[in-house]
Amino acid sequence: MAYVPELQNFLETLASSYNLSLGATSFTSSDLSQYSKLSIQLTGSSLGGETTVSISQSNNNVNFDTLNGTTLSITANSPSTTLEKSFFSAKYLRVQLIAVGTGNITIQILAKK
Repeated sequence: MAYVPELQNFLETLASSYNLSLGATSFTSSDLSQYSKLSIQLTGSSLGGETTVSISQSNNNVNFDTLNGTTLSITANSPSTTLEKSFFSAKYLRVQLIAVGTGNITIQILAKK
């Protein structure tokens, strides 16, 4: 039997160049229960106006609670932002677009043990 090392980090792309003209929506992660720290990165391209997201968590993938202090915005002048969250204890994470400008957005989560 071959040894398979346990993964310490997990990178998930929730949205890849999502066209903001499609409107507000939300993106939900896969099961993150084995990880306790998260880095959430928003990157925009060809942005016009401001795009704001809200981040929430859930243990059942049905009922989500907003994480305090996790509303993020990107603009043409500031097209990228990263949020570090320690002590994450839920199973799922949802990134919800609550105000959209124009352009494209990529949303990635780096989960760490």
